[in-house]
Parts: sequence; C-alpha cells; structure tokens
Amino acid sequence: MTKVGQQLVQGTLKNVYEQAQAVLSAKSLQDLQTKLGKKLPGIEKLDKIPQEERQKAEQLMMSAIKKSMTEFYVKNLTAQVKSAVDAGVPQEHPYVRSYAGVISKIKNL
Repeated sequence: MTKVGQQLVQGTLKNVYEQAQAVLSAKSLQDLQTKLGKKLPGIEKLDKIPQEERQKAEQLMMSAIKKSMTEFYVKNLTAQVKSAVDAGVPQEHPYVRSYAGVISKIKNL
C-alpha cells in the first residue's frame, strides 16, 4: 500500500512539474496559450499597440505571466506540504522530500 501511495505521489508530482515546465518554457504568447489550452485574457488588446512597441509589451506580459505561474505552482505545492506536516508527517519523510524537490525544480525553471 505504501508503494502504491508513493507511485501516486510521484506520478502527480511528475505531471505538475511537466506542466510547469511546459508553461514556463513558452517562447511567445501564442505558444503559452497553446500550452495552457486556453486564451489569455486581454491578449486582443495587444493588436491595438503599434508594432514597434508590441514586442516589448509582449515580453513584459510573458515575464509577468511566467512569474505568476511560478508563484502559483510553488504556493500550491507548499500548501500541500504544510498540510501534511501539520497533520504529523515528519519533514524528512519521502513524501515531503519529493514535494520539496519538485518545488525547488520549479523555482529553478
């Protein structure tokens, strides 16, 4: 039963990391929309910006989105670790260490 639990946790963490990696490695807003699977709100406003300023606006938007997504993933994973620790799971437990490893990897993307 422990082995099944560990496999579930590892599988979930792998999926979360792969999703974070895909989103954070996006090279353009179009690429980001494809990886997220939905349209970014406000992206149509970029069409109104003159072409020479558009690239800079897109870069600023990409930077802000990537920062927000990193914070989102880290915050959610950290909250799960905190819940486990508060419930009595020791800090050195493989579950907690696995989460800490993925949190660290996401921060380094």
